[in-house]
Amino acid sequence: MDDLRDSDRIEGATDADINAAIVASIMGNGVQNDASIEPFGNYGISGSQSRTGGFEHQILISNDMITNTAGVPQQVTANFIIDGGTFTLNTAPGAMLSYRLTIASATLATTIFASDGLLTGDGLDTVFLATGDDIGAVFNPSTGTVEIPFSFQSVDLGILNPGEATDFLYILDIETDVPNSAENLFFQFSDPVSTQDIPVPVERVNPTFQFSPVVAGVPEPTSAMLFGAGLVGLGFLLRHQRAGG
Repeated sequence: MDDLRDSDRIEGATDADINAAIVASIMGNGVQNDASIEPFGNYGISGSQSRTGGFEHQILISNDMITNTAGVPQQVTANFIIDGGTFTLNTAPGAMLSYRLTIASATLATTIFASDGLLTGDGLDTVFLATGDDIGAVFNPSTGTVEIPFSFQSVDLGILNPGEATDFLYILDIETDVPNSAENLFFQFSDPVSTQDIPVPVERVNPTFQFSPVVAGVPEPTSAMLFGAGLVGLGFLLRHQRAGG
């Protein structure tokens, strides 16, 4: 039994502390997996597998310093972008490829957004099941491929009184399990900006947080944008769970 791992992580108390890209990768002997996240929260992940065994892949972006600095209550909305994704499982009897995109808040003690997809090999055919929040996944059974389109997404983080803070947790989990062999297992998922450590226009930083003053219990139509405030943690993990025969 073997166990292949790689991870990278950066944390900070202020935006200035999140000042470098992080990268993790595993490759060779029938598997290639790569991921990177830049200081702005933009990321990309891709991988392929033909060998037997199971892998877990995770991207984590967290922010626990989303604070209402105004003198009035404000409605907070988190906006993020899905640039698209491709998941392929073809000619892989008994194999599995799954994804789960989760937005959660420890402050609210709840999962706000969750979208799941599961590809399974049934003989020479592939079956796809999508559950949870709809991100527009389209399945082509002839190729065993799921395509996820570009989309803008928003989630409600609640109303904050003056001085109150909340948190935001973005998690992408991808799992694969190949008991015999796989002729075609591939995945790719990203946001719209290169994951290279280069300057990015502020309007493309991901995610963003929108504050809307609340008057008489109703958010005002005008709002202020806070881009990438308090981004304190980035992490990525590739872990080989099981070795095959």
